[in-house]
Amino acid sequence: RIDLQHRVGRPPIRTDMIVRTVDHYAEASHVIGGVEWLARTEGVCVFAREPRRPPQPRRSAQDVRRANVRSWISDAVTAFEQSRCLPVSTSTFRGRPLVANPHRFAEKSLRCGLNAVLVFHGIAASKRDPLAWFLAKVKRCAPSVAHAAACLSSRATPVHAHLAFLRCVLEEVSTDTPLAVVLEDVRHRVAELTRRLG
Repeated sequence: RIDLQHRVGRPPIRTDMIVRTVDHYAEASHVIGGVEWLARTEGVCVFAREPRRPPQPRRSAQDVRRANVRSWISDAVTAFEQSRCLPVSTSTFRGRPLVANPHRFAEKSLRCGLNAVLVFHGIAASKRDPLAWFLAKVKRCAPSVAHAAACLSSRATPVHAHLAFLRCVLEEVSTDTPLAVVLEDVRHRVAELTRRLG
């Protein structure tokens, strides 16, 4: 990675730089919802070297999809936890104002949860898509999740409504038994949050 940074240099704009092995990229670049898919569909290759051997994917597309769904749900729960911990405040980072707003984290939790459902159903989404687009797509494939999300439109959303949304997302994607097993720790986090806050 350090060698790559020296070769590429500092980009002129803020940039996400992702380094993957040829095997990892080959197994994940055609599966919706992961960073490899985003790199393939929206990214720009800055540096690449011809592989010394053909890629040897080790995971199936289903396993990659399950990992992506788990990541989105975990991010949704983490953002919800952050929304409960942060007071509305302003501080600075490198001389710029930094706003720690719990409503931003609550919206991020909503978007991540909706994206988890979309990835589960194989529907592509972009960060640039408006929230209404996410809701319309989720309504077609998971009406119960869309209904729970619609209850979160108010900035003064009760905690129990957001927890109900997260539980609804978990229920929707847990119809895939192997994914349900992988999500056990996330389910436990939501249950603990419900016990403490709900």
